[in-house]
Formats: sequence, structure tokens, C-alpha cells
Amino acid sequence: MANELRPDDPLHIWQNQPSEIPKMPLQQLEEIHRQKAIALRTKTRWGSLGNLLVPIVFSGFVLFIVHGPFQLVTSSLAIVWTLIVNLPSVRRIWSRTPAGDAALLSGLEFYRRQIECRLTQFRQPWLTLVGPIFLALAGLLAPAVAAVLRNPKLSVNMLPFLVLLAVWAIFAFRIVRYQVHQLKLELEELDALERWQRS
Repeated sequence: MANELRPDDPLHIWQNQPSEIPKMPLQQLEEIHRQKAIALRTKTRWGSLGNLLVPIVFSGFVLFIVHGPFQLVTSSLAIVWTLIVNLPSVRRIWSRTPAGDAALLSGLEFYRRQIECRLTQFRQPWLTLVGPIFLALAGLLAPAVAAVLRNPKLSVNMLPFLVLLAVWAIFAFRIVRYQVHQLKLELEELDALERWQRS
């Protein structure tokens, strides 16, 4: 018949394609998510080190730039704050190897654990990173604030720095919110994938 389509015709192929997407073999699915989990684990590890080292380095920089009792107090408190809050999480994150965790958990569950760990890292930026930096920053700004109090006309000179600081804070928190949103989407997709795989 003239209306019959050839077997290699694109329309014929499209009309006769399977109505259901074939399920990925469980072993292949587990391996894919195991590799994704190991990559996410690496990001979490370096992020934990960043939360620990950045405030300490910045506090040391403040002490190097400005010598004074107030700067010594604020920088010391920032360093102690950073160590108390971040050191336990750094030890916990670096205490076990990814291979060791992966051997104990399935690929999907291992990936879920890494997403939850990464989410915990992003949920309290004021406590883990921004707070200590702002505390050390107070020591750096103290001489300038004192000068402005003595001569209010100098406040114009501080305005560009304050604007830059505000832009940095807004930009940093937008990045954190975006990362948290992406990780939550990953969790939702993982839940849907597990339900689909069980069906």
C-alpha cells in the first residue's frame, strides 16, 4: 500500500517506539550515584577546610595590618570561634575515606548522605564562616570608625568600602541560597528515582 511506511522511516520508528522508558539496571544506577557521591564528598571536604582556614587566615591578616589590644581581642575570639564551630565537623568529614563509606552503603544511600552533609554545611553560614570574619573585620574597621566619630566628614571615605562589603555579603548569600536550592532538588530527584526504580 502507498500509505505504508518503510521500516527505516523516522515516523515509523517514532510511532513504534516503546511506550515506557526501560529501567536502568540497578548495578549501573548504583555505580553512577556512587561516583556522584564521591565527587560531592570531595567538595564537602574542601568546603569544610575553607570554613576552618579562611576566618583564621583573615584574622591573622587583621593582626598583621593593625596592631592594638582591640584587634588582638576580636581576632583571637574569631579564631577560637572558628575552631570550636568548625574543627569537629572537619574531623568528622575527614575521618573516614569515601571508599570506606561507599563499601558500607548502597550508591543511592551514599549519595543521599553526602547531599545531607553538604546541606548541613550551607545551612549555617553565619555560624561557620561569616560570623568569625565579621568579628575580625570589626577589629580592622575600629580605627576608621574611631576617626569618623572624631571627624564625621571622613565617613564619605568609608562609603565605597561599606558598599563593597554589602555587595559581597549579598552575593555570598545568594550563592549559598542557590547551592541549597540545587541540593534540595537533587534530594527530590533522588526520592523520585528510588520510587521509580521500586515500581
